[in-house]
Amino acid sequence: MEIISMKCPSCGASITTKTTKCEYCGSDIMVKSFQALSAMPLPQVNKYMATYRAAAAEHPENNDVNTSVGMCFLKLKKYDQALEYFEVTNLQDLLDDHCTLEAFSSAVDVARDDVNSLKRQTTVIN
Repeated sequence: MEIISMKCPSCGASITTKTTKCEYCGSDIMVKSFQALSAMPLPQVNKYMATYRAAAAEHPENNDVNTSVGMCFLKLKKYDQALEYFEVTNLQDLLDDHCTLEAFSSAVDVARDDVNSLKRQTTVIN
């Protein structure tokens, strides 16, 4: 795993991906599960995503950064963009990570619920 320097997605302090929590604010550095984002307000998700995207621009092959960007896009229900970031990760690493599998499962459930809700709304309108 490549260790990179970046800003804390929550407070902006200089950190590295070697640590799991920011020493200044205590926030998680990388988002590795959809559940970690479930209670996060959307403005904060956008803030995290901006930090991760900047890190991904400098380190486009970093699995942790790309996974974190993908998770943020899943939370925002931007599935195509999430897939773009997941596609550049090492899929074997993702499959080995139980938390990430839960995230994919949760995302699929959310997407399925969204589609079913839209179908019901379309049926009612017609």
